Amino acid sequence: MSKKSLFNQPGVEQLVPGRDLPVAVKVTGRNLHAVGLLVSVSSETVKGRSGLGVHFEDDGSLSHILLVSDGTEQLRVNAGEYLLMGPDKAAIIAASKAEYEFYKTLAPLVVSVGAAFATLGSSIASAIGI
Repeated sequence: MSKKSLFNQPGVEQLVPGRDLPVAVKVTGRNLHAVGLLVSVSSETVKGRSGLGVHFEDDGSLSHILLVSDGTEQLRVNAGEYLLMGPDKAAIIAASKAEYEFYKTLAPLVVSVGAAFATLGSSIASAIGI
């Protein structure tokens, strides 16, 4: 069995170096396969039916996508915006470029702080004999 990450695909960006999730995908015509991957993984995780609508302008450029769940439109995302998927693989959220940049900066810091507190907690517990 391959050890390659499902998310190690063109157009899918790992937001925390060395971790599969969270990931981001910029919504572009070129990245539609990556958008479809996130929708598929989310659908499989929540065990629910979902769909992806793709809408183009009359010049062939991508206008927007629609994410559908159980036949109901859930989210419209314009070309150039981002989709983010967290470690739970269940939710997909839309983000503007500014929100994406903020999250891209914040996610590694949160993981580092969490790891530091886990190490500190283990050291304290070991020191007091727990």
